[in-house]
Amino acid sequence: MRMRRVLAVLLAVASVLAVGVQSSAAEPVDVSVRVEGATSTIFDRVVHTDGRQLQSASDTEPRTCDGTNLDANPEPGPVPTAATADAMEIIGQDFDGQWYTTYDDYFLTRWGPDAEDNGNGWWWGILVNDEYTPVGGCQFRIVDGDEILWVYDAFSGRPMLHLEGPETAIVGEPVSVTVSSDTGPSYEGATVGGLNAAAVPYPAEVVVPGDSDANGVAGVTFNEPGWKRLKARDPGSSGVDDAVASNSIDVCVERVAGDGCTGAAPSRIPARVGEDPAVEVPEPEPTCETDPSLCPPEPEPTCETDPSLCPVQPEGKADLRLVRFNVSPRAVKPGRRVKIAVAVKNAGDAPATRVRLCLRGDRRVRTGACRAIGTLPAGSTRKLQLFAKVRSKAGRGRTVLRVGLGAAGLKGQTKARPFRIMRR
Repeated sequence: MRMRRVLAVLLAVASVLAVGVQSSAAEPVDVSVRVEGATSTIFDRVVHTDGRQLQSASDTEPRTCDGTNLDANPEPGPVPTAATADAMEIIGQDFDGQWYTTYDDYFLTRWGPDAEDNGNGWWWGILVNDEYTPVGGCQFRIVDGDEILWVYDAFSGRPMLHLEGPETAIVGEPVSVTVSSDTGPSYEGATVGGLNAAAVPYPAEVVVPGDSDANGVAGVTFNEPGWKRLKARDPGSSGVDDAVASNSIDVCVERVAGDGCTGAAPSRIPARVGEDPAVEVPEPEPTCETDPSLCPPEPEPTCETDPSLCPVQPEGKADLRLVRFNVSPRAVKPGRRVKIAVAVKNAGDAPATRVRLCLRGDRRVRTGACRAIGTLPAGSTRKLQLFAKVRSKAGRGRTVLRVGLGAAGLKGQTKARPFRIMRR
């Protein structure tokens, strides 16, 4: 309790020194609020906030918390404690603290589920833009874009982690991120994993975590496209993490380079009290509407639809045959290509005109447009290679590819070959 009294006295002295120093922006602001608890992140995203009246769980009446406390600012406006109280309300949590009339401010004892522990000296501390505030959280004026950080066990000297990484990644391809701390440019032994905008960890099969090496570098793999977040932490065994968890970084995970992600990162969309905040959702599968390359080709005019295209029948007759149709490999993982070897022969004594091959599969397999071969002279053979791709979310099981062969004035023929989709 002695340390707590010392902290309260320092808070009061600092608040007196800061009177008249803070700016007075009375409009609501969008600020980043991060609350790092004993062993987990309680909140970490942008919040739309303003100063207001607050009442802690154990208090008997509401208190003003808008920057005018102890005459720190002439105008009411946004402050860190009110912003974080808004954050707790957004996720259905509350806070607790002791009101000191002399200091006209709360001494915070609990955010969400994590209460201070006087026996171990685990108290909450507040930073704005990586600096401990010189006055209390109801006095310090914040502006648009500020970063608020509440830290559990803030005064024991634990390292404070920092995470840097790429803005984009490709599904299934590892990326490197770097973990540092306020004590050095690299931090070894931190685990970097996925954490969405609601501070809920992603399962390892969606975001494969990695541990930082002696250079602070960790490898992470994303197995699902869309917006994803990463955070580094170093779990401890004493009831508190060995280090304060890092900032989160938002990564746009693309199916292929250049795909992009829908909208803005949800964590950067300001959350508001009384509204459901945005969270990451799986990126929708591309469709004909979103990716014109997936649209089926327009049917080509034929002799039946346009008589001017009907060829003059030469003497003799074409005899078109599909003499080879091989699929390789016969077992494919999702996201991989399938190679199809085809040979077409004109066994007749007249040329076959407007020869065309069409490759088709079910919805789990992506095929290209039909391929025009042109004219195939009598007695000649044409060898070709076609390609198909198994979609990244195709389920395992047996599927079939079909090749259709046709030409002007000849009856078309179709052959099918099965292959198997394996587990990823």
